[in-house]
Amino acid sequence: MKTKSVILTALLLTAFCLQGAPTLVSDLASLKFDKQASGKAAWSQIYAVVLLHPQMPNAHQTMTLLNEMHQLYSSRNVKIYTLIPGQLDAVKKFAARYPASDFTICADSEMREAKNLLGSNFQPAHIFNYSGKLLWSGEVIDLPMMLKKVTAGKYSERDEIRISALVSSLQAALRSGDARMIGQSADQILELRPEQLSAVNAKAYALEM
Repeated sequence: MKTKSVILTALLLTAFCLQGAPTLVSDLASLKFDKQASGKAAWSQIYAVVLLHPQMPNAHQTMTLLNEMHQLYSSRNVKIYTLIPGQLDAVKKFAARYPASDFTICADSEMREAKNLLGSNFQPAHIFNYSGKLLWSGEVIDLPMMLKKVTAGKYSERDEIRISALVSSLQAALRSGDARMIGQSADQILELRPEQLSAVNAKAYALEM
């Protein structure tokens, strides 16, 4: 019995170690685009980039979600990067709380990496293909939906342009605080994409106002 117990403990420890750990970096040198890639080659690698502040209320949920996305899509050539503002030591302490998160965390102290990659686009979540084309920007809650579309070959640039305009209208409505405008804007998105959770949440918010 003692021998079996020792073996079981060893197996459990091995399984825990194989879960991985975050890769902590201070720049995005490992995020490489090939501007010449076209056709299938442009889709041979997909990058999901998420901006995350450790003090945000949803930081834990975001880290959990990103780890789930990594486990689900890493075999489909999807790499996940999280940009966190702060010095390397502070970001290292935050990352230590998530030892099983096997994706790349970048300590972006002055947000230079974010600015170089995204310019003035500071939506929380982004998806790029291997050629460096920005496929989508939006809320983290919608990232699983979009990764599913992209990896299944169901991404449509035409659809994204149309929905992006509607999302901009929804964001303007949210800033205005007008419940009717928020509800109408959310409905327009949900007519085209019922599974868009950010619009579902906005609709629920409008109904509670």
